[in-house]
Amino acid sequence: MAKAKDKKVKGKKIFKIAKEYNLSHTTLTEFLQKKGYKVSGPNDTVTEEMYEKILARFSDEKQKADKLR
Repeated sequence: MAKAKDKKVKGKKIFKIAKEYNLSHTTLTEFLQKKGYKVSGPNDTVTEEMYEKILARFSDEKQKADKLR
């Protein structure tokens, strides 16, 4: 589980990351929950650790999304 002391990534909410990566917020929520993080919805702010895991897992999707823009 993520600790309360973990730094929050400034302004990074699940729904914004999902939009940036061209994914649904449900996909990110389920991914983080499977990794053991307590996530309740798309308005939750992610920690740096959570964001790094998202980046590692979904970097290919981000590159594809960037090409579409």
